Amino acid sequence: MSTRHGLLIFLLLTPAGLADEGPAVEPNLSLVLDHSRVASGGVEQGSVTRGLLEAGFIWNLERAAGIPGAEFFAGVQMQRGNNGSELAGDIQGFSNIDADDFQQFGEVGFSQTLMDGRLAYRIGRLDANSDFSVVEAGGEFIHSSAGYT
Repeated sequence: MSTRHGLLIFLLLTPAGLADEGPAVEPNLSLVLDHSRVASGGVEQGSVTRGLLEAGFIWNLERAAGIPGAEFFAGVQMQRGNNGSELAGDIQGFSNIDADDFQQFGEVGFSQTLMDGRLAYRIGRLDANSDFSVVEAGGEFIHSSAGYT
């Protein structure tokens, strides 16, 4: 059995809700820094640090162009760091942000809510995990098992 110690720094910058007369574009930026150490057990002892930067915006098309309930959204993601699972030797995944380094578009698409919220659709490059199999209470945990149903 391995002993693991971790530190999580989470930064989220988003405007605190938009009023009806508020801006048409809502920018967002988040940075997660995760440092872990395998102190005993595992494949080998050592420390790993990784970070995930996400930036994007939501463009409220109802405010900007008069399209009821419509939004355009786009985001980019960049992950850098080492994979803690390689040290720990676990199967499930040591951290939610363990991955090979990448930079990519995140979600990019269009959504619209109609009929007073009774009908909604989204099209584009979407992360199905944001709509299905979401464990709301596990969102702030860094270990991957808290985010899976």
